Amino acid sequence: MSHQLTRRNVSAIAKLDLSGLGHAQRLEAIAKAIGYETAGALMSTLKSTEATPAPQEAQKPIRAVVAFGSTACSNVDSGEKLRDKYGNVEGDISEMTFNTPAELAAYAQGLSDADGWMDTQIVVDEVDAPEHPFFAAQLSNPDLSFVEWHDAQAEGEEMLSNEEIAEEERRSLEEWIDIQIARSEHNTQGRDERMSAERPGRSDEPIIGYQVISGFDGSAWKDRPLTQVLTKEQALEDLRDSYRNNEGGYSLAIVRKNDI
Repeated sequence: MSHQLTRRNVSAIAKLDLSGLGHAQRLEAIAKAIGYETAGALMSTLKSTEATPAPQEAQKPIRAVVAFGSTACSNVDSGEKLRDKYGNVEGDISEMTFNTPAELAAYAQGLSDADGWMDTQIVVDEVDAPEHPFFAAQLSNPDLSFVEWHDAQAEGEEMLSNEEIAEEERRSLEEWIDIQIARSEHNTQGRDERMSAERPGRSDEPIIGYQVISGFDGSAWKDRPLTQVLTKEQALEDLRDSYRNNEGGYSLAIVRKNDI
């Protein structure tokens, strides 16, 4: 039986008249008032309960944020955003937990002793700054990362949306393709001269069109028939398409009257 008192037990004890009773008699009266048959039963229960140690509260892990890399450390110190406009972090921000302050201190000492220690730092931890606003914010939102929390209030270029990143990548690709097209057009004349050297009189034949040819097997882009002659605009669009599909082995070829 539990020795914990209820309101009914306390009320029963309050009604007892213990005057004139000896110590043992008072114990017997109290025991019966709270539901024990004898004082011995009450005392035995109390002794058993007192011998059982109270359960200890589990040690709460100690949180810490660690920055790796000179840029990450610098951006934390200067209040600049950790992520660039594409959402990338130069370096690394790790959120770690430790069981005891001694464990955290040993880790910090290990960072300090390691080669390149100037490129790492413990940004914040719950031993030195238990009331840090990041830890409070993370309690409200367990999925919140330090990078997200830091960048929400830091200075720097805003991160692009997925649509903006896709458009910027598309523009960059087209700019790169423009360079490759210009290079291919420049090389086309040299290729035409080599073909003419292999077939005397070819250079006197009129140009009737263009084709986009693989430098690996001589096939045309999109499996076009080799007898198909394209305008220069059509051929350049085929060449652009090959670059967009990461097929860089194609080049622009001049087609003269007797090439087919």
